[in-house]
Amino acid sequence: MTDGYDPVPFQGQNPNTVVTRSAQAQMYEKILNHLEGAFGTESQIQMVAPNGEDDPEDIEPGMVVHLDATTLTFKLGLDGNNIPYFAKPAQGYSALPSAGNVYGDGVLALPACAPYKLCTNNFADDVEFAANTPLTVVESGDEKGLITPGAYYEDPIVGIVTTELMEDYDKPGRDVVEFFTYWLPEFDAYSSSLIGPIGD
Repeated sequence: MTDGYDPVPFQGQNPNTVVTRSAQAQMYEKILNHLEGAFGTESQIQMVAPNGEDDPEDIEPGMVVHLDATTLTFKLGLDGNNIPYFAKPAQGYSALPSAGNVYGDGVLALPACAPYKLCTNNFADDVEFAANTPLTVVESGDEKGLITPGAYYEDPIVGIVTTELMEDYDKPGRDVVEFFTYWLPEFDAYSSSLIGPIGD
C-alpha cells in the first residue's frame, strides 16, 4: 500500500487482472450512466462485440457506434442507417483488456432502438441542448461518434433530450445531458419512390 496518492493496485471485476487507482480514475473521466430501462438484469438488452477501431481508446463511453457488417466489430459513428449503439465502456476499463476489461477485447453497448434513459458528459462541444431536442451523431473529425442536436427526417436520430444540459450531481462542475434512446433513420437515405404524393 501507499500513502493514498500514488497508484494503488486493487482487484477489479476481471479476476485475472489487477488494475490501479489511476486506471480507476480514468474509467470515470467519460461516462455513460444508465438511469432507467432494463439494464443489469437477466432481461437487459445489450450487444458485446470486439473493438474495431485502430486505436481502441477512440471508443469512449457515451459515443455512438455501429456494428460493421463485414468485420462484426464496433466502429465509431453510424456509417449510414446502421442501428446505433451507445458505448458503455470507459477508456481504461472496458475497452482495453490491460486495464481490467471484464469483456475481454469486447465493447458493451446499448442499442438506441431499446428503451433506455441515459446520461453522458461526452457530447459535441459548443452546442445547445433543450428539452425535446432530437439527437444525431457527428460523422467526421475529432468529434466523430459524439451526440449533437439534429433534425427529424434530415438526420438519423438516436435519442431525445429529456430536459436540458445540467450539472452532474456526482461530480459538481461537470455538465451532463440526459436523454431517451430513440432510433429514426434518415429518410433521405431511402429511395424517393417510396415516399411520394398520395395517388401516385
